[in-house]
Amino acid sequence: MNSNKHALKFNVQYSATCPPQNREYEGHHGDVHYWLPSNRISFYEANNACQDHGMVLANVSTFEKLHQVLAIANGSDSGPFWVGIYYPTDYSSCHNERCNFLFYDIMGKALNYSDLNVPIRANQTKTCLQLNSNGSISSQMCEKNLKAICEVDCGEKAECNQPNSGMVMQNGRWTGFLNLNDDNGKSFNGAKGQCQNMNSNLVYVKQLRDAWDLNYVAKIHGGHDREAYIGLDPSTFSEPCVRWSGCPGLKWLDGTPYEHKLVHWEVTTNGDTSVGCFIVKHFHAAKNEDEYKIIGVNDCHKIRSFLCVSSCLRNRCPIPRTLKNATNNWGRFDHFENDTVE
Repeated sequence: MNSNKHALKFNVQYSATCPPQNREYEGHHGDVHYWLPSNRISFYEANNACQDHGMVLANVSTFEKLHQVLAIANGSDSGPFWVGIYYPTDYSSCHNERCNFLFYDIMGKALNYSDLNVPIRANQTKTCLQLNSNGSISSQMCEKNLKAICEVDCGEKAECNQPNSGMVMQNGRWTGFLNLNDDNGKSFNGAKGQCQNMNSNLVYVKQLRDAWDLNYVAKIHGGHDREAYIGLDPSTFSEPCVRWSGCPGLKWLDGTPYEHKLVHWEVTTNGDTSVGCFIVKHFHAAKNEDEYKIIGVNDCHKIRSFLCVSSCLRNRCPIPRTLKNATNNWGRFDHFENDTVE
């Protein structure tokens, strides 16, 4: 794994011997093989132990996968277990549906409660989550010693080749910056067309790790107005955006719903119910701090910077071993945003 200067560094071997030959491995379901370390360990130690074996804490992102993991684990122990699920939120507790998109899998993907449909109770004072033997998920102190469940997927991986020679790997996807400083800016329609010509999409933010340095593009390469186009579909909402609550019905250009909980920036249409496109804009806030907003605008013919990203995902790191040192909410979000795999 190679990391850029912004990345958190941690030592991960991405493939165990597939299929595993070690007799310690507990079993498999299809191409996914599981291992339970013999000792009860903390969440941090579990994260390390899995990565040391070329594995990750088990993925429980759907109802079916959660019960698949339990079927393997319950043959060895009655639980509860550490698995690949995490709640990086200091500011609130949540229960069942109210946890939607507030908890994450080990790769940093926000989880949809409806995909799991099991009882969940997360406490803001306990940022780790345990899987109970009855299938429910609940908060636990990260230092608590529990059994851990590791997995490695030995299935064939889809290729994610470089779609265009002008694109580089960032945060698991191929990206291409086109900015005003290099006279490569475009109108909104021009930006969409350019990305299509590069076999990619105008930038989106569908996961916490999908920032793609778009704020950097707006601030540094966005010209005097410090703006960049973003791949939101202006035809998909019918009500004004509500600050910090998103825009009802708003979707990305590929039809994926926009989820405001995955984007840290305020989104606004300044009260309008119809706009021509969306941009990311940089502001200098109080004390000269950086601030960004997603704004619906109508001057979509204006030449702005933009960013293209590939639709395929090549690889991403699991959450880092430095997780314990992220002592506040933004620190935990940052480790999702900044890591890069090549």
